Amino acid sequence: MNSNFNIYTLNVFDKRTCTNLTGSAQLIKAKEDYQYMRSTAARFIRESGNERERIIYTEILDREHSFFNSADTQKIDIETYRLEEIRLDILNRIPEYLAGAFDVLICNQDSMTNQFQAMRLIKNGRQYLKQNAWAELVQVIRRLTALLP
Repeated sequence: MNSNFNIYTLNVFDKRTCTNLTGSAQLIKAKEDYQYMRSTAARFIRESGNERERIIYTEILDREHSFFNSADTQKIDIETYRLEEIRLDILNRIPEYLAGAFDVLICNQDSMTNQFQAMRLIKNGRQYLKQNAWAELVQVIRRLTALLP
């Protein structure tokens, strides 16, 4: 496993909600987050996307004029989240990503809220990794992530 694997922050909105930004600054940040995720999702779709993901992406782009020019950050955030979901769906099909994400979570085991459950999940995750049981490993990664503070 690659111990230097870096996981993109799963919630792009945390950066904005943790600070006291003015309304206009929040709108600018929401638009920046959307544009970043739009280009990232496009790259992922181009490299590894399936037809369903291409359709969803195209539908988002078709609606872009209605939400991107809005002053409502929630509308932009919803579409950013949809793009993030596409990206994560693609990543969850890439064994190297899953192995790296699992490795990062193992390194963070000490900070997990339930050590017993974390140890059990890590043990199961190692078995799934050996068996190339990627769908099962995705579930372990989600459950381990939920144990992080």
